[in-house]
This record gives sequence, C-alpha cells and structure tokens, in this order.
Amino acid sequence: TKTTVVEDSSVSAVDFLLTQNLAPPTDTIPPVLSLPPDITKEATGPNGATVTYNVSAFDVVDLNVIPSCTPASSSTFGLGVTSVSCSATDKAGNTTSGSFSVTVRDTTPPNLVCPLGINLIQGQQPNLGSPFVSDIVDNAPKLTNNAPANYPVGVTPVTWTATDFASNSSSCIQQVKITALSLCDVDSNGSIDRIDINLITAARNKTVLSGDLRDFDQNGIVTVNDARSCVLRCTRPVCATQ
Repeated sequence: TKTTVVEDSSVSAVDFLLTQNLAPPTDTIPPVLSLPPDITKEATGPNGATVTYNVSAFDVVDLNVIPSCTPASSSTFGLGVTSVSCSATDKAGNTTSGSFSVTVRDTTPPNLVCPLGINLIQGQQPNLGSPFVSDIVDNAPKLTNNAPANYPVGVTPVTWTATDFASNSSSCIQQVKITALSLCDVDSNGSIDRIDINLITAARNKTVLSGDLRDFDQNGIVTVNDARSCVLRCTRPVCATQ
C-alpha cells in the first residue's frame, strides 16, 4: 500500500490523502541448483552399485524449493555411465535444470586359488583339477592354463589365469613335479639286483599301470623281455646271484 500526500500550494494543511494499492513485483528469477561433480563408483555386484549423492536448490523468493532427480539418490546404478537429470521449480513456476554423470566400473580382478601341487612318477599324466574362482560382478570368469601336453622330469609350473568380462585378470601357479622312473629297481633300494629280477620275472604276463618299475618298456604288460632288459641294467657284478 502506497500513501500519496497531495498538497495545494495555496493551503497550509493537507487537504486529502490518496491511497493507491499496487500489485506485488513479479518473480522471474529461477532457483539455483547445486549439483555434485561427476561420480565414479566401483561395482559391488552384477547389478552395479548403490550410489548416494546430495543435490540442493536455493531461491531468492521461495525458501522451500525441493529439487528432484532421476535416478534418485541411493538408487542402484548399472555398469557404465548414467546421466542423472535434476530440476527445481519455485512457486512462481520458474524452473532450473541440470545434470551430472554417475560411472559404475568393474576394476576388481577375480579371486583365484590354484589346486594343490602334484607329485608323479615319469610316464603318469597328471589330473590338474580345477582352481577356485569367484568374482563380484562376473558369475563365470574365463579360466585358462598353460599346461603342456607332456611333462618333463622335474618341476613344471602351471599358470592358471581367470579373466572376467571387464578384462580384469588374476593368476596363480600350480606346481607339477615329475620324478624320473627308476626302472627295474622294483624294491627301490637304489640298486638293480637279483631280487629285482626275480620280482619282474614273477610278474610275467601281468597287466600293470603306467609307471610300474617292472615294466621296462612301459607297454602295460610285464614280459620276459622286461626282465632281460633289466638284467642288462643290473648294478651287481653277477645279477643272477647277487
């Protein structure tokens, strides 16, 4: 309400008061949005990660402006980049909009535990087994190893690698030890003698497994030829009596 005093220069007193009602000023200023910087989060599962953020708005006239955003804070964001759109509108209908991005990524390699090491005799083929593998995002990481087709005498490290679909990988090593066959030394006393030859002869025509010390040619059957070959390898001067 504006009060106007009108005076007549010829009169010393106020003749009348004129009261005039004026409309309030128009609000044309939109609210100010306060947005967070772009957010990057590590995935916590196959569905991505829960992301919490804070957005506020200020308006010079409307002191109760509440911003709204999609997706909302504390939503689950999938892997990749998601744009969050926010807006705030005051009572006069002035609107401000803005956005920021949320990136959910998988940089965590799989958890990999190798099988136990293996000790075998030359000629035996190892069964490596399977490692334990898990990943927080990928339910089935790809497993590979560099196992050779044939294992030499000695220790061979077999490297297992697990790779998830984000190309994160981890590795572990399984040791395979192959001990050389002491063919003909059936009693494993360090020498080839009459006792060994007798044990081989007693098993003539018997089917045996790979690596059997009585099977000199490792063809799966103990024969007289195996006994003869072992006589030639005898470490005693007279193998028939010693």
